[in-house]
Amino acid sequence: MRILAVANPKGGAAKTTTAVTLAVIAAEAGKRVLVVDADENHGAADTIQRYGDRTTIDVTTEDDPTQLVQLRKIAGYDLIIVDLPGAKKGGELRALLRGAGTNAIADAVIMPTEGEALDLPVLRRAIRQEVEPAGVKYAIVLVRAEPTGIAAKAAEADSMRGDHQLSVFQTVVRRYAAHKDAQFAGVPITQYGGRRARHAEDDYRAVAAETWRLLGLHWHTDRKDT
Repeated sequence: MRILAVANPKGGAAKTTTAVTLAVIAAEAGKRVLVVDADENHGAADTIQRYGDRTTIDVTTEDDPTQLVQLRKIAGYDLIIVDLPGAKKGGELRALLRGAGTNAIADAVIMPTEGEALDLPVLRRAIRQEVEPAGVKYAIVLVRAEPTGIAAKAAEADSMRGDHQLSVFQTVVRRYAAHKDAQFAGVPITQYGGRRARHAEDDYRAVAAETWRLLGLHWHTDRKDT
């Protein structure tokens, strides 16, 4: 079993979209997946419940950060994804990184961000002060990039890797209305259909491939119809 934390010290960074979409991709590949919604807004839980029988993902909510250290005791899953709240004050990320003793609970942390200039210092501080000292693998994923601005975002990612010595996924997730449309329809982006939805799905399948490698997994991320 692997435990993946999806985190960002700031809110509104596509954490829930990322957590849920990765869970859907893993579940559609036949993996047993549990999503733990640790955000008090419970957006991940609400989204998965709206999916109904469209997905086999299990979901639970957990507002007490001290309970997250018990995740290793849960059996029967290939992957547990924890959707963390935007603020650090609750101690959820720290609980996953430090555990009940010296061993971290999470196997890896991915940190979605739009990559704006004001976001980077906060993100870098969380990585330097919390993630790296815990010895947990991590990667930043740039999200909500305008489709016409991919080259600029790719250059930004290169700067984050080179100038700031940060781990950043190669994949840049583009901004598509299909994400919101699918959410309003209560349908996973992998099942929504349409050209834009396929582009949105492809971005997250690429993120999934990088995430599985970060976790040391050799899982496929192909579409069902390919």
